[in-house]
Amino acid sequence: MREFEIEQVSLNVKWNYERIIPSLPVIGTEAFGILCKRLAPFGLSASRILADAPTNKLGDALMTIILLEGRLGIKFSVSSFEIIVDDLYEDDERNVIDVADIIFEALKKIDPDVENGKANIRLMYHLKLSPNENTKILSEHLNLFGNNPNLSPEMAIYQVNLEENTILENSKVAIAKSVAYENAVFLDVYLDYSKIENTAKFAENVQKDVIEIFEIFGLKEQISDNYSEVIK
Repeated sequence: MREFEIEQVSLNVKWNYERIIPSLPVIGTEAFGILCKRLAPFGLSASRILADAPTNKLGDALMTIILLEGRLGIKFSVSSFEIIVDDLYEDDERNVIDVADIIFEALKKIDPDVENGKANIRLMYHLKLSPNENTKILSEHLNLFGNNPNLSPEMAIYQVNLEENTILENSKVAIAKSVAYENAVFLDVYLDYSKIENTAKFAENVQKDVIEIFEIFGLKEQISDNYSEVIK
């Protein structure tokens, strides 16, 4: 196993409704009132609530809420909502769970069946390895065409088969050299789930699946006294 430290993580959670909802949680709705009250501790302000309708198509209409000093964003459409965290910090796993619970609570005022749907998770990791280990692990995945000078592969993409999982429908992973950090690899993880019954339990399932993916790639997180865990 190669040990790593997490340099940086980004997260995108998209919840696709089983059917479109009849309205967005805009000002004047009961759902908007819940969002304003419950999201206040996360730094909600009027200047960071944005409405956008770039075309006359209903599916293009968006409402965006920006929280946590700009690090966390929520995008609402009539077909889905997204939680986007560009830089995941130590306590953000709990924050994302709490925000998701608040969103579901609010959207149930618009459509009681909003929890029926599917989740798409994308986690983007920059993992720091021992010196030159990033080159070695990439050569194992990218040196598939011998010494052909006309081919210089830069990324490998895999469909990953995990252990039996009743809610995971699809998992895909891309691995490449990190261009942001020295001696690091970039791991792009896509996970598609069929349902969410409890957000905290769901987060545990995602964590378990990601750890299993790391193990498949021969990677193990290194824990030190001055290193704080984020989503693994």
